[in-house]
Amino acid sequence: MSTDDILECGRPIDDVWDHLDRPPTEHEQSCTYCIEARRRFTRLRDLTEQAREADEKHEISPELAQRVVDFARSHVRRGKPVPVYRTPTTDLSFSEYVFLSTIRRVVDSYTGVLARRSRIHVDENPEGGRTRMSIRVSLVVDPRIWRSGYDEQLRSALIHTFASELGVELTSVDLVLEDLHYDA
Repeated sequence: MSTDDILECGRPIDDVWDHLDRPPTEHEQSCTYCIEARRRFTRLRDLTEQAREADEKHEISPELAQRVVDFARSHVRRGKPVPVYRTPTTDLSFSEYVFLSTIRRVVDSYTGVLARRSRIHVDENPEGGRTRMSIRVSLVVDPRIWRSGYDEQLRSALIHTFASELGVELTSVDLVLEDLHYDA
């Protein structure tokens, strides 16, 4: 289990999910992290059930499926805080989710390309307090769309977006072709 799977209170997030159908424990009743995780998981379970019911009736809409996926991406796990700027008097951090959702938004804006998995790595010794980061993005690509130079365009777009929107310098952008898909 990685540290990404541990809530701030030290409890594995999988424990919250596994006990969702039972009444909250004494810890879950008083811990703000567990309360929030239970709330998000309950909402995800409800949205998933709506999608399942609609699918059984053959009425599932792309909008409903997308709502479930969007909710899961944005609300279930925010991730650990990642420092963006540090000085002796200032400490600015964003949740890991901010970086991962930015990667997904940029990659998914390219026709025929989807981000599957993303990893960020904060470089040790930031210059002047400003965070420097490297990223690795696994891609699903429609081979009918992918063409020479797409990777450099995508790399440049990620570098520009991280700098302009998040104030983070990307020192390395590793794009990995994970799968080909004709409906990407």
